[in-house]
Formats: sequence, C-alpha cells, structure tokens
Amino acid sequence: MNMPDLHIHISRENKDEWMKWATKLKEGKSFLASVLTKALPLEGLVNVYAPSGVDSDDPAVRHQAFKDPAKRLRDGWTDSTE
Repeated sequence: MNMPDLHIHISRENKDEWMKWATKLKEGKSFLASVLTKALPLEGLVNVYAPSGVDSDDPAVRHQAFKDPAKRLRDGWTDSTE
C-alpha cells in the first residue's frame, strides 16, 4: 500500500527510524495525525501537495494543501496508487 502522507516527517529511505517512531505510538493513536504534529504542518503539506512553484504563503494554496489530504482520508485512499 502506498501512503506517502505517512512519510512527511521521516522519509522512506529511513525505514528503521520510521519503524522506531511508529512502534512508540500508543495503541489507537492515528499515524497520520501523529505525522502532522511531528512535521511542519503548513510547510510539509504545502510542499507535498501544492503544485511546484506556487506561493506557499498564499492562504488559498495553504487551504488546498489541507483540503486534499482530508479528502483522501474521507475517501479511504481509494484514489491512491498502490
């Protein structure tokens, strides 16, 4: 399963570091919510989801950067590539 949202704060190349972080989370805690609190939420989401070259200080760009992953969560990642 490909869920790039879970690698905003620790890249895929650092598998051991990611697993160490993930296994320390309390049972029932959301991986995605935890990722967003560890990463720089605005900058991280804007950089991951906004088109290249946009003004990341633009409130409309920031809004869309939060709106897109929220939609993916609601949809259950059905549109993600695997």
